[in-house]
Amino acid sequence: MLFPFLIAMLIQTAQGSRVVTAIVTAGIVKDLACMQTVFMICAGTFMFSYVSDPYFWLVKHNSSMKENLKYYTLPLALTGVVVLVCAILFL
Repeated sequence: MLFPFLIAMLIQTAQGSRVVTAIVTAGIVKDLACMQTVFMICAGTFMFSYVSDPYFWLVKHNSSMKENLKYYTLPLALTGVVVLVCAILFL
């Protein structure tokens, strides 16, 4: 059940782009096509937004690394957790 989430999370960590992560993960788990799979892929793309994410560096332009982790990476990770929990409970 968590397979799409875990695949998206690993791909996001490795390469950084959320759009590419979603497309590649959808191609890998295409046999599990349902709304829950879509939300789990979305949740996985938000889990690790760090130095491999191009937008991380755009946001960091005017802040320190610590502030960027606190105000960008952590809120995105929490969003991923909330979406994952909602996908498990409600779909």
